[in-house]
Amino acid sequence: MTNFKSNSEITQMIETYSQNIYYCDKYEDDFFQYRNVILPKELHVLIKNQQGKLLKEEEWRALGVKGSAGWIHYAVHLPEPHILMFRRSLEVARQQEELQRRQEELAAFQSE
Repeated sequence: MTNFKSNSEITQMIETYSQNIYYCDKYEDDFFQYRNVILPKELHVLIKNQQGKLLKEEEWRALGVKGSAGWIHYAVHLPEPHILMFRRSLEVARQQEELQRRQEELAAFQSE
């Protein structure tokens, strides 16, 4: 990440601008589920010097990007490096969807 005066400045930027992260609709092919995430320019500057580099999970989560288990930053589209391209296997996607459904059912049951 870019060198700023302090870690607190970076933390403040992430807290302020992570609410402006845009999550595109998911789509899939025969093997993977995909999702593109668009960073606001205020957050993109934190990784601008790393253009072309795939981010590890702890790096994209540190930027405030949220995602359930299994998502991998798999590609960089250099003309638009503020767009993070993610994918996960369809098997993992189905498992996560089932887990979420069960959690919602449990929460509904507990609120009755």
